[in-house]
Amino acid sequence: MQDVDLVEGDDDGTDEGTDRHAPCSGGGDAAGPPPGTGPTGAGPVGSTSGARNAPSTAPSTHDRHRRRRLVVLTATTLVLVVAGAAAVQARDDARERARVASISADVALVAEPLTDPPTTRWTAPATSVLGWSVRVDDALVGVSADGAEGPEVLAVDTATGAELWRTAVPTRAVADDPDRPEARSPVVEPPAARPLADTCVAQPAVEHAVACLVTDAGGLVPDGGSTTPRPTVAAMVVLDTRDGRLLQDLTDDLPHPTPTRITTTGDGPAVWDVADDVLRVRAFTRDGDVAWDHEAPAPPDGHRDVTPLADGVLAVITPRTVQLLDTAGRVLRVVDLPPDSSVERLDAARLVVAPGAETYQRSSDGSSTTTPDELLVVGVHGEVRVEGRYVPSEDDGSVPGLLLTQVDRRTLQAWDGDGTPLWTWALDGAASSFDQDASTTVLDGRVLLASPGRLVALDARSGAELWRSAELTSAQIMTDGHLVVGVAQRREHGEGGELVALRRDDGTVAWRAPLPAGADGAVVAFGLLVAYESREDGALAVLHVLGPPG
Repeated sequence: MQDVDLVEGDDDGTDEGTDRHAPCSGGGDAAGPPPGTGPTGAGPVGSTSGARNAPSTAPSTHDRHRRRRLVVLTATTLVLVVAGAAAVQARDDARERARVASISADVALVAEPLTDPPTTRWTAPATSVLGWSVRVDDALVGVSADGAEGPEVLAVDTATGAELWRTAVPTRAVADDPDRPEARSPVVEPPAARPLADTCVAQPAVEHAVACLVTDAGGLVPDGGSTTPRPTVAAMVVLDTRDGRLLQDLTDDLPHPTPTRITTTGDGPAVWDVADDVLRVRAFTRDGDVAWDHEAPAPPDGHRDVTPLADGVLAVITPRTVQLLDTAGRVLRVVDLPPDSSVERLDAARLVVAPGAETYQRSSDGSSTTTPDELLVVGVHGEVRVEGRYVPSEDDGSVPGLLLTQVDRRTLQAWDGDGTPLWTWALDGAASSFDQDASTTVLDGRVLLASPGRLVALDARSGAELWRSAELTSAQIMTDGHLVVGVAQRREHGEGGELVALRRDDGTVAWRAPLPAGADGAVVAFGLLVAYESREDGALAVLHVLGPPG
């Protein structure tokens, strides 16, 4: 309003050379030439002779000023409205970008927006990209064993598939600690030359840096046994992801027995492995120094893993316990596990402990009276128990603490982070059980229940049904944060497949696009939308990386 007043004040009495301090007539109008009589001969303003019947058609100076002020005011108002709308839109766009950027890595998220149907960016044999173990910036980075002089770390452009750089990694012969002869285990011949999986991780505290562990045992699974093959050569390096330049060589600081797996803490990389039924972890700082070591008994009769959680917490999982470690390697919490437990990462801050397959089998055949329908949720600050069978979901974190269980084959139960029931929903044929033929995704406050031929969206906070769709024939769904994308059979031909994008707000179709010729389906890998072709034996043969047109 202040701007409007200033505009009106500046206009009044200054146009046409009018003095804003000139005396006014008794009628209160601004001083100036009196309006002349019109063509009908009407008298001046103030006379009654013919004034009502024949008003003057010549605009007065006052009228001109008034109209000019109205024009200025109208234009100013429009500018303010447009500017305000633009500001609101910019704010909303910024919030939306922030929301998409904050979506958890637990969701099959395509990094680029899918506003329009995607096209094929590049195509490659499946073996050439399956081994890339990490995406850093716009590069896929992984270890290849087919270098002319030994293993190499390679980087390819996510947009084109073109090689960006490759760096040879000289490995060194390793041997088990001579003081620990019981640690020795058979050495298995490495496979044919191929990229090695799970060998590189992004440096969490350093930009444009990747840490890679290179061994000749990475990714090997010995036939018919539980003994992990030990490497005979190894190297550990930190490289600049922009040009492959060597930043740190940590090979001399690898522990014994030599590890074959790599992960991250809040400050730097960590390597780990299991030997002699002991799980050993060594963590490094961002500067390449050894930060700490940790050991935990790990008998072979169960799951053994090291999983990073939020705030640099590392979960050390063995068949007997879950140990949560802080960035300094200190034990924050130890949770004893019942026999035959299955431990999974629930979200960035929690693990879920569920009964294993044997427990369900004993319960079904009557050999055990223990009910398998109870879950233990483990976090840094405590544990929570809830009823039901765990429903795995890809969760963007939009509803913190949300946990889904199936209390019977027909009911979905939602819980909050404290174990308080939130709502239930009758599955109503959406899925009779959550298995390989169904999936659950939490996206922007919605729970998406997908099974072949049916997709149902629920309000994640109330359980109210928002919409449902029969467009997708696959239970696997993907998203760019805005659209829900899945695969459907092409109706017009009855063969082949197509990608279908649904609007997350109402489930209506945003676009359709055929899959590349020969493709069987599509997945999200490393933030890329990838269509795949399979061989007759089911193994992947060719991958097509898709992206926005242009």
